[in-house]
Amino acid sequence: LRPAYGQLQITSEPSGAQVYIDGDYKPAGTTPFTTERLPKGSHTLQFKLGSYKPLTEKVVISGDGSVQTKAVALAPNFGLIGYGYRYFGKIYGVSPKEALKTNK
Repeated sequence: LRPAYGQLQITSEPSGAQVYIDGDYKPAGTTPFTTERLPKGSHTLQFKLGSYKPLTEKVVISGDGSVQTKAVALAPNFGLIGYGYRYFGKIYGVSPKEALKTNK
């Protein structure tokens, strides 16, 4: 008899995303992690992490008992703001790129 399941080793950039499998209301785990047995076939993964856009991906589990891998990159859901001031009619400021450098 062959197993009709597989496992999925899931990573994300950045790590720490909650992973929901097949629309479950409760997260299956937080990246990086390896799932328990998943039935053979197609599954939907949803990744959620504060300040990042939710991401939905499809995977197909081969059902041969093997451990498959899934790596995703989450897109930021935030922007950078520059700042500036006016001094005797002249504008001084810092661009978002420069502000990011000074805040590190």
